[in-house]
Amino acid sequence: MTPDEVFRTADLARAAGTHVNTVRFYEEMGFLPPAERGPNGYRLWTREHRDQMVFARKALHGLWPGRRIRASALDLVRKA
Repeated sequence: MTPDEVFRTADLARAAGTHVNTVRFYEEMGFLPPAERGPNGYRLWTREHRDQMVFARKALHGLWPGRRIRASALDLVRKA
C-alpha cells in the first residue's frame, strides 16, 4: 500500500459522507473487512474499503427500492 492509496478513518468517513464512529461500527459489524494498522495503531483504509463503505451505506439506509432488494444488498455487504 502506498501513502496515496491509504485513508485515515476521518478521510474514509468524509468520502462516504458519514461520521468516523459509523466507519468503526461498520467494521465491528462486519460490513467492512478489518483495516490494517499503521505503526501508530491507526486504521489504514484502502480504496476498496471506501467503495464498500459507500455500498454499505446505500444498502443500510434503504437507498435501493424494495425490501427484497435491500435484504439482498445487505447480504452482499456482509459477504464482500
